[in-house]
Amino acid sequence: MSHPKPLPELHITEMFDGNDPVEHIIQIADIDEHGITIGRTGDIKICVGLPPVVWENVSRRQATIYAVNNPNRQEKDIYLRCGYRGQNGEWTYSGIQETPGRMKGTGVWLGAGPMSPDVPMQLRPGAFIKVVPKIANYQCILEWGTYPVNGSGSSNPPTVPIGAADRDQLYFENRTLKEQAAVKDIQIETLQDVSRRQRTLAEEFKFQTKQLSAQIKKERDINAAQDK
Repeated sequence: MSHPKPLPELHITEMFDGNDPVEHIIQIADIDEHGITIGRTGDIKICVGLPPVVWENVSRRQATIYAVNNPNRQEKDIYLRCGYRGQNGEWTYSGIQETPGRMKGTGVWLGAGPMSPDVPMQLRPGAFIKVVPKIANYQCILEWGTYPVNGSGSSNPPTVPIGAADRDQLYFENRTLKEQAAVKDIQIETLQDVSRRQRTLAEEFKFQTKQLSAQIKKERDINAAQDK
């Protein structure tokens, strides 16, 4: 029985308020033990240029993807963990102040809830992770896809309990927001057009009134001259 072959990259997709999705790609070959951070100021920068209501809920370094050599497979295993490694090599979180430290922001979610910030999770082909859950019409997801087997389109079970239907729902929500935004754009354009036409009519009325007033004054001056 053949197994799906994993893609050589991870895909991180951002969706916000109907905008076109923003996709970041991380090559598996580029991931090492030092890790690649995801966040507002991470190696992979997310929620760039978005309103404060979004980025205030996303840590500067929300999560880190790193590799651990596996001698049994002579390959590296890929892990994801909340936060990042500090200069002393210990794991920490952006803006940490409490003792013991606590995860800031929304955290990374598995399915319907946040994962433990102190326990790494091994990523496997088929993974579907909410790096940032839906907040203020923004969401950021991580996927590790697989090649179809014999063109059948089958893939490994996802690492987390969320399937293709849930993923399609997320994309559907984003498309719906985009369509709603398009309708609003049309409404705004229509109102602006009406406003422009009203301004044009007002200017035309003002011009005609000015011309009529000048004509009436001229006729009165002529009549006054004839009376004399």
